[in-house]
Amino acid sequence: MLTRKDSGDRRLAVAMIARDAEHRIAASLDSVREMADEIIVADTGSIDRTRHVALARATHVVTIPWIDDFSAARNACLDRVKADWILWLDAGETIDAATAADIRRFVDEDADPANVYLLCVQLPPAQDNFAGEQVCRIRLMPNKKELRFAGRVRETLQPAVIKAGMSVEPTSLCIHRSAIDHDQAVKARKARRDLKLAELELRERGPSASPLIAMGDAWTNLAECRQAIDCFQRGLALSTRGSTEMLEAYYGMLAAYDKQPDAHDAQLKTCLEALEIFPFDAQLLCAVASYMHNRGRIDLASRAYQSAVTHGQINLETWHLSSLREVAVTCLSLSLELSNQDDEACRVLEGAVASVGDSPRLRRRLIDLHIKHNRRREALEQVAKLPTDELPAAQLDAMRTAVRGACLAAKKDWNSARIFLQTAYDAGCRDVVCLRWLAVTLISSDQLSAAEPILRQWQTAAPASAEVQTYLSAISAQLSESAAANARDSAAGIGTDGARRRLDAPSMPAIAFFPSRADGFPSSMPDAASGA
Repeated sequence: MLTRKDSGDRRLAVAMIARDAEHRIAASLDSVREMADEIIVADTGSIDRTRHVALARATHVVTIPWIDDFSAARNACLDRVKADWILWLDAGETIDAATAADIRRFVDEDADPANVYLLCVQLPPAQDNFAGEQVCRIRLMPNKKELRFAGRVRETLQPAVIKAGMSVEPTSLCIHRSAIDHDQAVKARKARRDLKLAELELRERGPSASPLIAMGDAWTNLAECRQAIDCFQRGLALSTRGSTEMLEAYYGMLAAYDKQPDAHDAQLKTCLEALEIFPFDAQLLCAVASYMHNRGRIDLASRAYQSAVTHGQINLETWHLSSLREVAVTCLSLSLELSNQDDEACRVLEGAVASVGDSPRLRRRLIDLHIKHNRRREALEQVAKLPTDELPAAQLDAMRTAVRGACLAAKKDWNSARIFLQTAYDAGCRDVVCLRWLAVTLISSDQLSAAEPILRQWQTAAPASAEVQTYLSAISAQLSESAAANARDSAAGIGTDGARRRLDAPSMPAIAFFPSRADGFPSSMPDAASGA
């Protein structure tokens, strides 16, 4: 039963289609109960307890036969809505309390019935990625009979909005998706469903870009990249030049090529082709920069990242990295550092911090640069500005000790560095700065066995780091070689000679921030998360 009592002049409904979502739907409905005047859940044939869970929270739970058509299901749900405004959610999506209040206030005071509104749908980072993804979708709409969805899959309101002469307006309001969307089994199930729906739509209506892009996304999630690329190429040919669909097709091709180790040349060619049409697209610029970096052309990578930072634009209605500007700035600073332009890298970071506000990622890059050049005071100043959710106050003193040790390690004063770093570690500091430099110090002091567990903790704290994996692989090989040599000596009756078999650490830890995919090209996520 809803707790909202005073609904004002405008009534707001939350609408959802769902199927077999018993473990996800409760959180979604609970997150909107305070702001909604009515909640309507259309069940499309659940065989679990979805209906039971929804009945305890929604004002209406209706059963709608599933006919392999998301638009039909959504439109049937729309027919049950009586409120003036409708907010769409998918099962598993949630809205935080502050945003729910903002949505309610927006509907009561500012929403214009001549518009539909985009909300930002955010997906948290996958375990091995350093940034989440987001896309803007039409999720808030006035309740008008002429506004109905079209398309079996990748259903859209756009044709109806255009025909009605209405406008699509952005908002800063956000919806949060669950990490379950990264689960490979879930993605595979949805991919098989979407293939079926797209094939039905193509048979009924003939070739068109949208279902072909849906098929490309599905084949990519099923790891069938050649089929995916073929679908994206066909969708590209049917897209309007410069359209969002065309950009999505290019994104899809780049992501599919990224899963093929022998397709780097085709990937680069495709990216350059896309940039001819979308010359200021920030994701494409970051992608081509990443490809140039992988080819050793750091100069060209820097130029592309600089263009992304200075001129890059983001199409909000395509999936993109949530912090794309920060990623571009970070990668630009790293490429400049690799080109021995550390002062310029520092200037870029300081300018970005001043313009984008409190960014832990950018501050950490500044800390890394200051440590590298033994600028202890500057590094500690940046540490003090890290937010408490990034660095709890109780760990601040230990982190300061770790930074002092890291600066000593940067000077290769390994003995002194270890004292500070070990003290910080023993005090509970598990920040990457401490783990990274303690591991480097131990390696450089020929204490490989002691370094290995520290590296494992570093890997847990930063799973996307290629640098830590490089160290782990080298240590494993070195320890295996030493064990084999000792075994051979023992079998031959030869005593150990005490010779050092060491792994030489580089003068600076290798920089390996660049993402392995096309600079974080997000995997396409269908807007309907759980309709069938």
